[in-house]
Amino acid sequence: MAIAQLTDFLGQNWLITPAALALSDPKPRDVHDQKWLLVLSGVVHADLEADEVNTIQEVHFIPDIVSPCDYAISHHGIPRPPGAEGFQYNVAFQAELWAPFAAVSSSYNPDADWDNLGVKNWRPSPFRTGFDMFTGNSIHGIFDGIIVKCLVSSDVTIGDISYNITLLGKIVFTQIRIT
Repeated sequence: MAIAQLTDFLGQNWLITPAALALSDPKPRDVHDQKWLLVLSGVVHADLEADEVNTIQEVHFIPDIVSPCDYAISHHGIPRPPGAEGFQYNVAFQAELWAPFAAVSSSYNPDADWDNLGVKNWRPSPFRTGFDMFTGNSIHGIFDGIIVKCLVSSDVTIGDISYNITLLGKIVFTQIRIT
């Protein structure tokens, strides 16, 4: 079963703020070591229909990480690497802790059997690995969206999925390597 890629976002809100330190935590050595709390919430259009009576379908989507990170970079004066974003480097979020949530936001057919419809579970998509633009070192744990498993009934279409994702981690700049 292939995982459908969802890209039609109907809206997203976000909050990004420096994460508070515990009393025993050392201050970050460098602004690039600062930990951030990033909260993403929104709705993505799914349009899931069942081929059979009841079908399990998995979908994957990547909320906009760049806008909140760009805001934090500009607002807090975080130095960027040389070059152009999207050409020489990408902005990403290296997650240390995460708490995703997803639910059906809308569906079609008021006469449907609602017992056979819904989000069954969700999980982070496998995290990516990249290379730090400043050091060249490998970066693990780059957030790459979430995968949502849905139960779809033959008489209902899941229209939209709402989500709320809370992440704790670092803003990172990854190299774009042409192979």
